[in-house]
Amino acid sequence: MLKSPDDNQIHVLNRTSVLLLELANGRHSVEEMVAILQAAFSLPYAPEDEVRDFLDLAVQAGLVE
Repeated sequence: MLKSPDDNQIHVLNRTSVLLLELANGRHSVEEMVAILQAAFSLPYAPEDEVRDFLDLAVQAGLVE
């Protein structure tokens, strides 16, 4: 669980979300994050849409900038 700093809302995160938040530190491009996620979970496709959607939601929730 993670509490949003802006509104104290509680967010329940799965392990994919936790990994993406750890990678969203300004040192990784979206493309790198997609490749890391694909390798980490042995996905048969690059989850670019899913990563971008998550990052958009994380920005809206104030979890990343």
